[in-house]
Amino acid sequence: MLVFASCAGSKETSSSNEEVQAKPRPTWISERPISPAYYIGIGSANKIQEPLEFQQVAKKNALNDLSSEIKVLVQSESFLSTLEENYRFSEEFRSDIRTSVAQEIESFETVDSWENGSEYWVFYRLSKAEYERIQREKKNNALSLAHNHYQSAKTSEARNDAAGAFDQYVRGLVAMKNYWGEKNEFLTESDTVLLDMELYRSLRDLAGSFALDLPPGDITLNASNGYYLDLPVMVLRNGSGVAGVPVTYHYEKDKFFKPKTIVSDREGKVLIPISDINLKAKDLRLRLEINLDELAPKDLERKAEDPILAGLAAEKREVPIRVSLPLITVDSREMSFGENAGSRVLADAISSSLSSHGFRVAGLREKADYAVLIEANTTKGGTSQGFHVAYLDMSVAVKDLQSGEEVFRRAYTQLKGLQLNFDSAGNEAYKKGSDKIKDEVVKALLEQLL
Repeated sequence: MLVFASCAGSKETSSSNEEVQAKPRPTWISERPISPAYYIGIGSANKIQEPLEFQQVAKKNALNDLSSEIKVLVQSESFLSTLEENYRFSEEFRSDIRTSVAQEIESFETVDSWENGSEYWVFYRLSKAEYERIQREKKNNALSLAHNHYQSAKTSEARNDAAGAFDQYVRGLVAMKNYWGEKNEFLTESDTVLLDMELYRSLRDLAGSFALDLPPGDITLNASNGYYLDLPVMVLRNGSGVAGVPVTYHYEKDKFFKPKTIVSDREGKVLIPISDINLKAKDLRLRLEINLDELAPKDLERKAEDPILAGLAAEKREVPIRVSLPLITVDSREMSFGENAGSRVLADAISSSLSSHGFRVAGLREKADYAVLIEANTTKGGTSQGFHVAYLDMSVAVKDLQSGEEVFRRAYTQLKGLQLNFDSAGNEAYKKGSDKIKDEVVKALLEQLL
């Protein structure tokens, strides 16, 4: 029985292969049919290279072939031609439209298919009249949806909900994206309009109507405001505050700082925090702009939004940042083995280092913002093999002269100096103290005061 079944199966397979081989190659494979009433799509696949999915591959190729016959023409009065003129993105977008056409083709029919041992072919056709009917229906639906978004946007504008209006205008345009290359007339209750053009005009007017209102003058950071400022900025439209509008800001900080975005509150206000500025920057500026990208919907196709947003202009502002660094006075009591050293090694170190960071050194204490007091003394640490050891103890304290409070203190003990005599060892210890001031104390002091 097993032998019989095996023989029978072998005969059946042989018969099937013979049937595939026996069916002659149809003429539509070598001579493409031409029809005024139908779009034609012919696709093939290699059965050896695609043994499991050759039918699906051939069908996909046939649909792509069919869609290539459907021409995407850009009319001169269309929204797409307006964007092309300014932003030169047409070829990529037309390719996207062709892809959409291929994905949305329906009501096509299979005319024929053919295969042999290594090939599979399929022949589709689509009625041009039926395709036009379906496209008219889809376009009417898309335009109706876009008009609903347009009306919602106008309602939002009337309520001073500019963010909501912006969202609805963009949604309306994206709803029509497959028809941007056509002249899209739409009959409203009062008039016939080119709907995509009207949506875009309204969107552009809205984007251009935002204004940034700042306090007059430059931004000043100084000791009195602690080198920190929350700058109040108003987002206005027609003189009134606008809620929900993203404002992006940037300025140079000590550390890397990416632009940040804050959304206006109910009154249209945003507070821009300014701190930790880069004191070495030559041209410090606060840069502000209405961020239309952030205002656009996040759930739509970005490729469709980008050309829309590229043509919009929103207000940008730049405001100089002035930094008035503190005026300091430096006093020191620098002792050597309990006696007045008669030098200002540590005082000069902190004065020069702070000056290099933009601080001003005052001669009179009465005019200063901060007073720096350094106290230091060396002690003998003994001798060994002809070498003498001295240790330096020092403290640096800073007082806010307006409040009278001590705002900074740093102390070091037993900074070691090693030389051939105690005086030289003491000088060596003072040199280490000077290095500590330049490398550590000033850095910590800057972080505390600025």
